[in-house]
Amino acid sequence: MTGGARPDRSPPGGRASRWLTTLPLLAAVVPPVLIARAVIERAVNVPQMDQWSFVQLLLDARHGHLRLGDLWGQHNEHRILLPRLLMLGLARLSAWDVRAEMAASFVLALLGVVVLAALIERTVRPTAPALAPWLVLGASWCVFSLAACDNWICGWQVQIFMHVVAVLLVAWAFVRWPGTWGGLAMMLLGAIGSALSFASGLVLLALMPLAVLVTPGGDGRGRWAQAVTAASVAGGFGRAYLIGFTYPPYHPSPAFLLRHPLDYASYVAAYVGAGLASSSEPLAILWGTAGLTVFATSAAFLWFRSPASRGALMPWILLASYGVLAALQTGVGRVGFGVTQAMAARYVTISPFSG
Repeated sequence: MTGGARPDRSPPGGRASRWLTTLPLLAAVVPPVLIARAVIERAVNVPQMDQWSFVQLLLDARHGHLRLGDLWGQHNEHRILLPRLLMLGLARLSAWDVRAEMAASFVLALLGVVVLAALIERTVRPTAPALAPWLVLGASWCVFSLAACDNWICGWQVQIFMHVVAVLLVAWAFVRWPGTWGGLAMMLLGAIGSALSFASGLVLLALMPLAVLVTPGGDGRGRWAQAVTAASVAGGFGRAYLIGFTYPPYHPSPAFLLRHPLDYASYVAAYVGAGLASSSEPLAILWGTAGLTVFATSAAFLWFRSPASRGALMPWILLASYGVLAALQTGVGRVGFGVTQAMAARYVTISPFSG
């Protein structure tokens, strides 16, 4: 017998296993394609909302009057130094076509999925290979969520994608170089980068000392030295961040949460569950409460039941803890706007980490 295709002699179970691996990875391509199509169809070269505040910075840069203080200055509660640098570069290349910023957001989102896939490959696949492809699919759907519509069609929101990618790189450094000084340096750089893109990065910096202390393995004395270093860097950066900081006068007072603690709790739960809520506040609170409960119980169960898995578990606990703290931090300054504000589309890119 010559020529022709060779028959597939793989056992049926083997073919089924390959399909169960391939199908979710192919399906993971669908969310980016849907978002790309939506952005191409709906993007317009017109600045939106806060983006108009960027005009003065562009003029200063064009006429040679740009100062470091202009890049460092506040925008609401944020110091968006890195996004401003990126947007200035894109504006110079594109004659300030804001669709270039939307394209940058899309590329950053792709990078975020790649980093999440790498984390899944390193931490989940060794013990649950059949589950890993489905988690990649879930990661793609969460990052490329249509619920985050504002972030896709407003170039100004590139700051949120820069922030999220920096957070993910911190988790990757944590699992790639656990317990090393080089890994700690990468984690701190990523956390500072996230804070210079969006204020929620401050809570990630605050998590660094505790994350270092609970890292499994390694020398106990060395862990304490690294934790002290992380705390010193976090404290020093936080102090620099607050120099000249003024609370936005048009935002509700943080004291509001002391008078309305139930509203604050509802705000945090709605923030966490917004991506699954379809604009329903009660549903967002329900999903958020369920997500927080499942996270707390499953993390505690796995931590104490399977000590050997703690190294693989740590980056996911770090990401989830960051998401919860981001919700708590945001609620301090925004709960006075009402619980529904927690469901703003711009937060949906951040909130999946908490659930």
